[in-house]
Amino acid sequence: MIQAVYGPPGTGKTTHLLNLLGKCGCDPGHIGFLAFTRSAAGEALARLGLKSSKGIRTIHSLCYELAKINRSQVMGPDKYEEFSRLIGYRVTGQTIMEAGELTLGDELLNRHQYLVAKGQDPTQDFDALQAMFSKSFIQWKRQYGYVDFNDMLLRVAESNVSRGFKWLFVDEGQDLSPLQWRVVEQIMAQSENVVIAGDDDQAIYEWAGADPHGMRKHAQETMVLTQSFRVPRSIHAVAQGLVTRMEDRVEKDYLPKDEDGRVDYLPAFEYLESKGKRTWGKTLVLYRNHTSRAEIEAWLIYQRIPYSISPQQGAFNDRYANAVRVFLELRRGNEVPKRSLSALERTAHPGWAENIRTGDFAPMLRHPWEAVLDIPGDRVEYLRAVDLFAKPTYHASTIHAAKGQEADHVILYNARGEKTYEDTGDDELRVWYVAVTRAKHRLTIIEGDNPIDLGSG
Repeated sequence: MIQAVYGPPGTGKTTHLLNLLGKCGCDPGHIGFLAFTRSAAGEALARLGLKSSKGIRTIHSLCYELAKINRSQVMGPDKYEEFSRLIGYRVTGQTIMEAGELTLGDELLNRHQYLVAKGQDPTQDFDALQAMFSKSFIQWKRQYGYVDFNDMLLRVAESNVSRGFKWLFVDEGQDLSPLQWRVVEQIMAQSENVVIAGDDDQAIYEWAGADPHGMRKHAQETMVLTQSFRVPRSIHAVAQGLVTRMEDRVEKDYLPKDEDGRVDYLPAFEYLESKGKRTWGKTLVLYRNHTSRAEIEAWLIYQRIPYSISPQQGAFNDRYANAVRVFLELRRGNEVPKRSLSALERTAHPGWAENIRTGDFAPMLRHPWEAVLDIPGDRVEYLRAVDLFAKPTYHASTIHAAKGQEADHVILYNARGEKTYEDTGDDELRVWYVAVTRAKHRLTIIEGDNPIDLGSG
């Protein structure tokens, strides 16, 4: 029997899955748990009191083993650099989630991986440049024996996998590509009981090849977790306004938690200053496109807020901020690691380099850090005002990178780039659905350029 468990935001899908896992009543060696992330696999291992298991792992890890390859064959930055020299385009291996703007080479690589994940032949793409890139990439990898994740999946999908379980759990089923489903199907066919968990309404990786409807296609029985323990009524109403506009989805009952919550609509970030920005606990600042990052960081810096940001370092954790922390630690008489001193030397004015190398800090520490460190003037003001030893309660991120997270307060920048603005289909609606349902108590929607309809205040 294959059961699909649909878990809308905050309904405890992971908890439900782990509870089932703990009640299997069989030897842990007969339990399979295919996770999308290492952290999810780690939670499953912890529930069974295990440090490792052949059956409880990420799909990536499983295919790495079953494909029988060694680490030296796996594509990495050095190999992409090697291929760049051959093809004449810079290829780093980054996805759109990792980089704000992709190089032409990475755009071609992402398109290649998308087509492979969807089960299509990338060498037959209608775009001549794409077809040429894909042919060259495939031939080059074959010549040197290199493999990427899709190659591992293909090897396993095209072989007879001898791997079955009494209980098999598949997490985040909505994020599996058709190629990944081919691997999972082989394992499901040899397993006695199968539970696939996920939520098609939160399928936001279709751009990378995921099949939002894979769970529905494979399920023989369906269960829906209906009660949210995260999303209050007012925020739930915004979320449902998005769901009702989706055309292809599994209908499901979904109830808010017993709390009104709060939704604010503001015309710009500047209006947040009088809204008690530091009184709502953990705060997520979410944006749709990387092009919005600079504007959001400028607001965080102007408000003197300690923050973290994905995927790169922000002003609170970059080399300038870390250099000031090292300086202040030295002034307090604390020891600092050698690597931190090296970072301090790289940021300090050249005249202090010898003092830092020799450990003769006393002359340097008689001066303020602003005179010792070579830091841009606009950044100096922020670093003077902010508590550099505070733990950030603000985290800024793209919506995609924040999937699976939650926060007391979500500040959502309702702005889209021109390419995204043209997309009004289910995939785009799901992205914003995921964004608003990260909020546990308060949602603040800041209107920007090319906004999507999220209701109005």
